[in-house]
Amino acid sequence: MTVPDPTDAASVEVAARIARAPLPTAKTLRKRQAIPTQLFKAAQFSARIMKVVLSGH
Repeated sequence: MTVPDPTDAASVEVAARIARAPLPTAKTLRKRQAIPTQLFKAAQFSARIMKVVLSGH
């Protein structure tokens, strides 16, 4: 298996697109890192998965 050259045209283009991507604001970062929000989202996701499992998917 060969390792792709990180300086090929596609890699350079991808790196440039990533550099131009907008950064999240401080408010967005606080919302993403809030523990109560994360717990709520985890519980929602777990409930959704359990619903699929229990429905006999």
